Amino acid sequence: MRPSEREVDFHDSKRRKIKTYVSEHTCQPKRGLKKLTSKYLIDRFYGFILTHPDITIRYLKPFMEKSLALEQFSLLADWQNEAGPIPFKAFYICFRGCKEGMLNGCRPILGNDGCFLKGLVKGELLTTIGHDGNNQMFPLAWAMMLVEDTETWTWFLNLLRHDLRTVEGERWTLISDRQKGLVSAVARRHLKQLFWKLAKSTNIPNFELKLKEIEKVHAAVGKDLMLVHPKYWSKLISIHGLNVIHVTIIFVKLSMEYGPLIQKKLINNVTESHFWVSEWNGGRSYEVKNGRSQFVVKLRDGTCACGAWQISGIPCPHAICAIHTNGEKPKNYLALWYRKRHT
Repeated sequence: MRPSEREVDFHDSKRRKIKTYVSEHTCQPKRGLKKLTSKYLIDRFYGFILTHPDITIRYLKPFMEKSLALEQFSLLADWQNEAGPIPFKAFYICFRGCKEGMLNGCRPILGNDGCFLKGLVKGELLTTIGHDGNNQMFPLAWAMMLVEDTETWTWFLNLLRHDLRTVEGERWTLISDRQKGLVSAVARRHLKQLFWKLAKSTNIPNFELKLKEIEKVHAAVGKDLMLVHPKYWSKLISIHGLNVIHVTIIFVKLSMEYGPLIQKKLINNVTESHFWVSEWNGGRSYEVKNGRSQFVVKLRDGTCACGAWQISGIPCPHAICAIHTNGEKPKNYLALWYRKRHT
């Protein structure tokens, strides 16, 4: 295994790099060490414990270590400098398999988040994940650091940009929870449900309708939501700005043409398409209707006015209705990144 060469410290001039991991040990074995069994410790410290019956493990352990001259890291390189030991600041990990899998078989969309480490070792964990051909989470990179701030995020994203082989992050879409103030605004159950319906809107009429519902419940929340442009937190984006990756997915072994989750979603859309009827508009364009609701589907362009097909890459119920009318199979219109092999 050869992990990518990465700098551990992003501030100080003295840095440590992991270049190559060698599984075979070549260090000189330590001679003459006795096994620290419970019997040995009892024999060694029996008298001391008898004279100090109230001593706790908290104080007994360091006393034993000092008495036995135990130094767990004595063979490591000396990191001392004039100001003392170099403090740990951050550690970044991106395995080559994860990197190649993301570049060769996933959509150019990444989710970034950070969380506290609540165990014995404190600090922050930053992560970035994508979605594979079965629409399941695909880990890409993660980093451990003391604090989560603008500086550490910048360091993390710069390394991520290097691994993704992109200069300015072009064609990659990043998703994060940077607007944490919205969480408190949609804490109540009803507002929370309305908020997620708004965030999942794929066309302007539906978005405006959901926004009005929120404003009726809480006008201030609706106003706060508009402080940040919807393109940063909702599905209401221009899908034409994304580049489609024409690749062959070779890192996922599937028994069918596409993953089971994608198949389930496609079947659900096929079932829902039965409630719609389509009328031919010429060429491969159809007007799909259900009561007063109607959407224009253009099979040649792979678009539906509802916006869901362009965003997910899975034909929506309106598109499937038009596809059936055109005498074709919906699975043939799945986006390339969902297929086991792209032709």
